[in-house]
Amino acid sequence: MAVSSRVSRNYVYAAYNAAPADLAATPEAEAAWYGRLRSEPLISGLELAFAGTLHPHGTARLAELLAPQWSSVISTVPVTMVRLAADETYGLASVSKHGRAAAITDVLQLCAGVAQLRDRLGETVVRAIALLSAPRANPGQSSWAFLADSLAEIASWDWGDAALCLEHADAMRPHHAPEKGFLNLQDEIRAVQAARERTARPIEQTINWGRSAIETRSATGPDAHCSELVASGTLGGLMISGAAPLATDASRAWEDAHLPMTEIEPASILGRAQLQNTLSVVGDGPIRYLGVKVGSPAGADRLEVRLAPGLAALGALHELRLRRG
Repeated sequence: MAVSSRVSRNYVYAAYNAAPADLAATPEAEAAWYGRLRSEPLISGLELAFAGTLHPHGTARLAELLAPQWSSVISTVPVTMVRLAADETYGLASVSKHGRAAAITDVLQLCAGVAQLRDRLGETVVRAIALLSAPRANPGQSSWAFLADSLAEIASWDWGDAALCLEHADAMRPHHAPEKGFLNLQDEIRAVQAARERTARPIEQTINWGRSAIETRSATGPDAHCSELVASGTLGGLMISGAAPLATDASRAWEDAHLPMTEIEPASILGRAQLQNTLSVVGDGPIRYLGVKVGSPAGADRLEVRLAPGLAALGALHELRLRRG
């Protein structure tokens, strides 16, 4: 197959979902992990986890591990879920003054960490910050207007070249319990558009394929969500992650467990045909990032075994884009 010059090898990989929980505790294992990621030609940046810090041993250590040419995305999912476990009012969309202030303070701390990374690796080291519309959207607990206020305030800070991206988690639906249950996509669009009117900094939106499938209980749900963001002009990123309507070795039914594609996990509803449909909806317009977020197999211990499902999805993504030309 001829490689189209229009299709770049510019993908973000959320490798932390497949990493051992104690990876940073063993410098040799951590160096080998990042060395393998740096050797993968399809990876042009990582999705990095912000859990209150960017790395347990500081940003200097993280900068040593990243490839100098990478441009990464930083996700606030880890810190958000940890804080929510202790305080259900926590979040950028919270109607609670305390809960919203706590979330904004965490993002301010992240901003300082991004500045430290820029000092060490250059202005393009971070391409986007993925934020969430927590807390759970129970009546009177969250608001798109408060989210817009939070986004506008955060956008006023110095993020260098990084854009702000509001990542859609599964929203509340009437017929099943949610995984996260944050604001619905329409309210998030309203918040982003309102915040955009108050700032010159790019504010965009991101779809995670698996989370949209979990919300809608459908393999076409991610397409519908992408279509809404294309129409609103706010689509900035797409992360590929599977989901399953029944229990697997690695997840409950409809759990947000970042499952592989169907060819590796037969229960997953994310196959090549479904991914091709989503890519067709996204189209050929420029977006901030496109990538993969897949966990490791249950019980996996070796590096290559942990990374295999995610790298397979990355390869499938690139192959399908090549076919589109």
